[in-house]
Amino acid sequence: MLKVKTPVAKGRCLLARYRLFFWGEEDMKFSDDSANAASYLRQALPLMMKYKLPPTPLNYALWYTYVSKKNALLNKALDDAIERHGTCPVEVSEELFMEYVSDVDETKEQDMLAFQTEMSDVVDGLSSSLVKTSEDSDVCVKALQLGVESVLSKNLDPKLKDDLHSMQDNADALSDSNEMFKASMLSAQEEIGALKAKLEESRELAIKDALTGLYNRRHFDSSYDDMTTLNHDGDVSLIMMDVDNFKSFNDTYGHVMGDQILKFIGRFLKRECDKNVVPFRLGGEEFAMLCPTTNLQAAHNMAELLRSKLAKTQLKHQKTGVDLPRLTASFGVAQKRADDVLTDIVERADEAMYKAKGSGRNQVIIEH
Repeated sequence: MLKVKTPVAKGRCLLARYRLFFWGEEDMKFSDDSANAASYLRQALPLMMKYKLPPTPLNYALWYTYVSKKNALLNKALDDAIERHGTCPVEVSEELFMEYVSDVDETKEQDMLAFQTEMSDVVDGLSSSLVKTSEDSDVCVKALQLGVESVLSKNLDPKLKDDLHSMQDNADALSDSNEMFKASMLSAQEEIGALKAKLEESRELAIKDALTGLYNRRHFDSSYDDMTTLNHDGDVSLIMMDVDNFKSFNDTYGHVMGDQILKFIGRFLKRECDKNVVPFRLGGEEFAMLCPTTNLQAAHNMAELLRSKLAKTQLKHQKTGVDLPRLTASFGVAQKRADDVLTDIVERADEAMYKAKGSGRNQVIIEH
């Protein structure tokens, strides 16, 4: 006979998968005894709170390793990140986790996103189950109370009436108990809602670049697959963008100002890109825009418009009010060809972008 898991049972199974995903079958990376494990956890949690880090399993693993002092390179990298940003940005946490803590591959990353979706479904199931349980209980209690009252209104044997009065008392007590349960249910639903919100936030953090608010490289890969599947026979173009002389800008004005420039670029692309175009930060000062239903010429026109508007923007130093050097970028544009995989179109757009940089920067070049 097929067994159907309840939301709670399904949740337990998913949590077991979550633990297996991060810790492995035998907890090979975290095999400390219980006393040490508890001590490390007590040290890790305040640090996560101090730096306002989301309570994701990835962060738990990262900071657990940090306080255990088992990996000097990880500790130095985390200390450097905190010194530079005042926290540990999501993309930095991910890079450090992949490099020092786990060997998670792309397939497992997809499993993780699938897990988050399933867990969200479990949360919805739990909420629905609570509502249904309360409603069913209410109906039963009211039916019992009405039945007892109806029978008591008749001319009955005194002994039977005493028994019915006792039953009525029990029904009233059950009604009171159900009211208490409903109050508990409302509280539980609030907690469930908060959990669901955290799950959604966790998923969003996994695909967003913390500094610019744009989608990250991980989502770039999956978005291309989705886009080409939906537009199998349609046009899909790619615009690659690299901020000109960014290293020199960083060296002159410092990394904090450099980060502010990258944040500006993020806002700029969100504001100026067409509504169907999806901008990404691929890393450092390199950005990309996936353009569905857009041919090569249309993508070139869009890139040229972005280049022109960016070059005309005058930025000022926030503290001194002094004009900063004009900000420009070089663009490369390519269009998906038949049977292209992502690396093919990226390679051609990248090559065009570097031709733009090599030809004097602040220009758009399309693939040839």
